[in-house]
Amino acid sequence: MMRKIFLLLILFPLFLYKAQERILPLDSTLEDSIKLGDYLKDLHNDYIPFIGTWKAAFDDKIILIKIIKVSKRPERIGFREKEVNYFEDTLILQHKITDKNGKVIENYLHPNPNISKIISQGFNKKRKIAYFFYSGVACSVGLGGIDLEIINSKHMIWNYFPQETFTNRCPKGTDITIYLPETKDLIFTKQ
Repeated sequence: MMRKIFLLLILFPLFLYKAQERILPLDSTLEDSIKLGDYLKDLHNDYIPFIGTWKAAFDDKIILIKIIKVSKRPERIGFREKEVNYFEDTLILQHKITDKNGKVIENYLHPNPNISKIISQGFNKKRKIAYFFYSGVACSVGLGGIDLEIINSKHMIWNYFPQETFTNRCPKGTDITIYLPETKDLIFTKQ
């Protein structure tokens, strides 16, 4: 009998935690309403049009991006004692940039979806725009936002807004070249 009571005391918090998980819509949940264990889910499959391989040409370069969806990716918001751990459906953007002759300039295509410098941060359903955060190159140069807007099933608009394009915080000789297209309204075509 004591063994059963002990087992119930141990398992009860696990059931309680599971019962507290809420599934919330990705496109309309406000950040300050997220609680421990919540799951921000792409309930209406709004991310599906973005998934796939896309290609564009810019400044004598070919930009190839691969976008995948990771379901229930662990996330967190807040700081220290106000930090909240939750889950979210996320788009991961990996890229490869070549010159017009096919020579690789930068390659962030990888089978592991967690190896990416560009991760979705939100979605505007009305405008069909996915918002991404790019962590930048060395010393966070190029860090900023990338907005992708679906035009139709075969075309998407790219807008990239780096916060800074140079720095003197890096050690001398550090390569801080940003190869991603720093531009507005670049059209990508689905492959």
